Amino acid sequence: MCKGGALGFTPDPDPFCTSVKPAEGATLDTDTDQLVIALASSRAQTLTVDDIQVTFREGIQWGTEPIGPRITVTVAE
Repeated sequence: MCKGGALGFTPDPDPFCTSVKPAEGATLDTDTDQLVIALASSRAQTLTVDDIQVTFREGIQWGTEPIGPRITVTVAE
């Protein structure tokens, strides 16, 4: 999770965030924080990510919702 920052596509989120930490168990401030996904490959290929599900809790309410766009990344040799 990118705390206190704003990202797009970058190989290094650190310059754009106050801190970068695991999202599991963290509290997300929807005004200033963003979820981050990291993609890596040891060989040339195309990676596609879609239908990311986020489980959340707010007070006594909880649920799971799909988020984000479909992402396709081509990794060159």
